[in-house]
Amino acid sequence: LSEYNSFSRFFKHSLGTFLLLLLLAACSPEDDALPGGDGDNTASAALRIEVSASDFTSAATRSNAGSNNSIDGNNAATRATDNGAVTTFESGDRIGITVLDGSGNMLSDNIPYKYNGSAWSFDNANGEGKTALYYDNKATAYVAYFPYSPEADGITGADIPAALKAQFPPRYDQRTEDAYRASDLLVWSNGTGSVPLKTLEIEFTHAYSSLSLSPSIKCKIDEKETSYIPSSVDDVSFTIGTEPLLPYRADDGSYRIIVSPQTTDARWFCSYKAKTYGGTMPETALAANNRHTLAPTLKDIGAYAFANAQVGDFYCKNKKNEGYLIPGDASLTTEQQKACIGIVYSTDVSRIGTAAKQALTKKGVNTPHGLVMALTNASEGCRWGEYGKDENSGGADGEPFKANTDQLQKQYNNVDGYAETHWIIDTYGRDGNTALKNTYTAFYHASRYGTAKSSTGKYYAPSKTTGWFIPSMGQWWDILSNLGKIDLTSYRDDAGSSTYIPHAAPTVVANMNRYLEKI
Repeated sequence: LSEYNSFSRFFKHSLGTFLLLLLLAACSPEDDALPGGDGDNTASAALRIEVSASDFTSAATRSNAGSNNSIDGNNAATRATDNGAVTTFESGDRIGITVLDGSGNMLSDNIPYKYNGSAWSFDNANGEGKTALYYDNKATAYVAYFPYSPEADGITGADIPAALKAQFPPRYDQRTEDAYRASDLLVWSNGTGSVPLKTLEIEFTHAYSSLSLSPSIKCKIDEKETSYIPSSVDDVSFTIGTEPLLPYRADDGSYRIIVSPQTTDARWFCSYKAKTYGGTMPETALAANNRHTLAPTLKDIGAYAFANAQVGDFYCKNKKNEGYLIPGDASLTTEQQKACIGIVYSTDVSRIGTAAKQALTKKGVNTPHGLVMALTNASEGCRWGEYGKDENSGGADGEPFKANTDQLQKQYNNVDGYAETHWIIDTYGRDGNTALKNTYTAFYHASRYGTAKSSTGKYYAPSKTTGWFIPSMGQWWDILSNLGKIDLTSYRDDAGSSTYIPHAAPTVVANMNRYLEKI
């Protein structure tokens, strides 16, 4: 407890307490209901705001119109999500609301309301001196828009939505998410001549039109015809008149641009593997709140076989325990994600060790195509071997550990991960020897990876492979270089025992995650 040293301090504190109690009393359940008309404009009559927004109305999707036309062989913070089905809002989004009387006089000018993830309320931290909306028996017209901007202050007249469009035209460069969202003006109006409202049921529509391009590659994967939108498509643009428009790449791989409603011939362009493609959108009447979609096939690459393998391809397994590939620039379906068991990290057969090639030959595979990195670890952190023991043993035994990798160049040239893994397993895991499990634990888990003996059974390796093994230093080098995109070329002939590459770890993680996040 503390004592007040003056009556003045006690009075100020008590007054604050009484005011707080008074305000709390004003929020009783009885006062929560909005009053009727008849001139009642009391402070308790705050307008209730309910907001929704439909997605663009989809015009007919054209799968191939205008495609395969080879041309050359060689600041508003908005987060409303346009996911192709419905436009939803995220916490922090703001809308603006203007209220007019029956004569068109402004009663409330561009009042900001903010979404907290579940409900809309007046943004009392707007810093603009604006106040919340209350029931007003003189109000007849209500206009709302998104995204909120102070630049809409003072906009009035017979057609406020049209004035908002004039104030906030679509941007030419919409490549960033913020620029795309800021261009997608949403508007709503209850019309004129209406009665005063206690609840604003705002149902936004899109003031502009949307063009969507989904350039696809056709191919056969696991003997099934399919198509996908390649992530390697670039330099995508639309042209209306003479002005190039740069679109936003949505999560589904499509390229979208917000444009003003008009009648025009819209052209599209993109590049894929050093070749430029283009065509004309078949629709000429671009209406507000409509999305016009085009899905041209850029190329048919036929059956995607192991001979086509590239670094970053997804290695999958079908129900017959046969392996197959999905191009690395494809977006995988849910079923394909479930079928994926690894990512191709090398197609250089010289980086496959002799023992691994011999194992494949015994299985009838005379032409190997590459190496695959598993999607998960075999286990959590564990022991690799007996501390301080040299498995080389002076070169007398310890095959294939005949040379210690004590130099960077030796590390690069060591590509015998398969042989090393199986030597450890065979040496320390036979005849009930517990050393494999207790001392060489990493190899113990590697021997069980992809089998029913572990939790990784779904990653069982197809029959025409070596099976999983721990990569050697040189093969781990390839993973860092090819998937992690770290340039290690200058170290291949380096006789030093180690090196330090600044910022390598976060770079590798970020680049490898670009593949893993598709699965």
